[in-house]
Amino acid sequence: MEARVTLTGRVGGPIEVKDTTGGIRVASFRLGSTPRSRRDGEWSDLPTTWLTVKCFGRLAWNVGGSLGKGEPVVVEGRLRTEQWQTKEGE
Repeated sequence: MEARVTLTGRVGGPIEVKDTTGGIRVASFRLGSTPRSRRDGEWSDLPTTWLTVKCFGRLAWNVGGSLGKGEPVVVEGRLRTEQWQTKEGE
């Protein structure tokens, strides 16, 4: 079973669009989501959660041509994690 999610937030930087060696277009961007909380009658921002969003195929083409930094977005898709290792082995 896959983890399906719906996220809201704002585009945190430029949209990067690339074509893979297999000819598939990929667009990626950082999504920032900052929840708000009300305490003692005052609203305040909680810490921002940052995620990398990747889109493929025709969606990647549309995202690359229509979104920009700071724009509000709703993202629906599969949640996946990536593990990587630095040259130093960390």
